Amino acid sequence: MASLRTSRATQLWLETSDVELLRVRGRWSNARSLESYLQELGTVTFLSRLSADSRSRVQDLAAISAAVLEEVQVLLAQEVPMQSWFEHFRSAGFV
Repeated sequence: MASLRTSRATQLWLETSDVELLRVRGRWSNARSLESYLQELGTVTFLSRLSADSRSRVQDLAAISAAVLEEVQVLLAQEVPMQSWFEHFRSAGFV
């Protein structure tokens, strides 16, 4: 039953892009769970339209994003000038 709900919700979203209509017809009482579903749907839809090479690049970037953000926090805390960040990330193997 859940797969029918999400399948119909996906179809309705692609046809109308009407969040309120989707919430009512899908009987989502919790707007957060609907928002989460729509974000995931958007990601899957977007990724499915990419070439295999582009999809692979997105996955590679996603895999290192947490490490990059941690490194940015360190650079900011140390007040390292942004002009030197590219060289820093290149020498650290991020680029």
